Amino acid sequence: MKKFLYSFFLFIFSSFLLSAVEIKSVNILNNKGESKLEFLIDEKISIVAEVADIDTSQLLGISFNIYNPSREIIFTHTEEPSYSKSKSKKFLLKNIEIKRICFATGEYTLETIITTENNKSVKSELSFRVYFKEPEKFEETKVKEQILAPVIEKPKVYQEQQAQQIEKPLEKSTTFEVKIETFTGITELLPVLQEVPSKEETFSKLKTFLNKTENLQIEGYKIKEIYGITEKKFAEIVDLVEEKKAIITESGLKTIESVPEEEIISISVETKGKPLLLSKDITWRNFEEFQVFCPGDIVRTDKKSKMAIIFYGGTELKMNNNTEIVVLSTENIKLRFGKIYLNSRKFSINTTVANISFEDAEIVSKLEEKLYVYLLKGNAKIKNEKGTALLKEKEFLTVSAGDRPSEIQKISKLPSWQNKIKIQEEKEIKMTVSKSSGEKIKFQIVLKKQ
Repeated sequence: MKKFLYSFFLFIFSSFLLSAVEIKSVNILNNKGESKLEFLIDEKISIVAEVADIDTSQLLGISFNIYNPSREIIFTHTEEPSYSKSKSKKFLLKNIEIKRICFATGEYTLETIITTENNKSVKSELSFRVYFKEPEKFEETKVKEQILAPVIEKPKVYQEQQAQQIEKPLEKSTTFEVKIETFTGITELLPVLQEVPSKEETFSKLKTFLNKTENLQIEGYKIKEIYGITEKKFAEIVDLVEEKKAIITESGLKTIESVPEEEIISISVETKGKPLLLSKDITWRNFEEFQVFCPGDIVRTDKKSKMAIIFYGGTELKMNNNTEIVVLSTENIKLRFGKIYLNSRKFSINTTVANISFEDAEIVSKLEEKLYVYLLKGNAKIKNEKGTALLKEKEFLTVSAGDRPSEIQKISKLPSWQNKIKIQEEKEIKMTVSKSSGEKIKFQIVLKKQ
């Protein structure tokens, strides 16, 4: 009985210790290893999380999530990070490129979640800001000093007396009579010329107030021109929207309400013929204009149809005729058969023969009797149970079912079918912003494909 009670209390005590897991600190480090909360968009950051001194074997894992200003997850990492060599328990995630996940200036949130073996979890949040360029704090201080300096004009008689005293050499025995004269000066406030943000910065800020479907329609585009208002007025309007003193009543972009926004990961931007979609429905159906896709959707083209899709994050996918894919995530699809083209910062393609992964690359893949992989730009890895191959720019290989990847060869003739599926080079969107006073401001934005 005593042994039973001892085991019972030991179990309760262990469970209490385990559930008491605590995040001591979370820091975001810049390129120099300094803990900061403000970063330039071109910087790389590292995340360091320190937990209470407990048995790490009891930890199921740690997750890092980053939210954009609209409180949408734009980055997540759930794999087990490397441990730093320290007595304390630290988790380290290195070299995250800000520009790959943050597409606009603003305030972002880092969420850290620690999960233990008994499914207990604790989380912590840390806010940080991203800028396109370093704030000019020194210049601001200098301007303030100039503003506060009084402008005093002294009488000419006083100036002449000063000049005479400087020219006349001083004698040791000379006695001076000090006369204090008071002058009433006028403090002149200098006008402060505020720097007007560039139209690119203002447009990036504007996008944070659009919903996911609207942002997908302009993914991969940058602002070319703005008509109807000046750049200064454009910046002022977006500031009013940010301050909730105005709202965007017409974005000039299609809004889709039939699908929950959080489920949408991509959208069709160009279609030829009548591609088919198998979503949560039982039967295949034809596309709608600007068809959105969610994880698990199956997309098919017949012999007369082709199409292009843009994923949230900028990945561009083109499907030739007689092709079928399964949309899995913003960075992953499954190719069932046919030909596809991808231009992406980071993506992977699953097939029954081998899997393909790549970063900052353009790739054409064809799955028929065997898998063909053509790398137009960048680097790619092709892997199956039999082996792994690394492709470089303008190289190709094939993989047959049950075999390792073939020898790598140079591409003698580049695939060109993807060039016939044109994605609109320029877009014009007409926007209306309504101020709280009732005034409506209309303007047009011309966008150009990057």
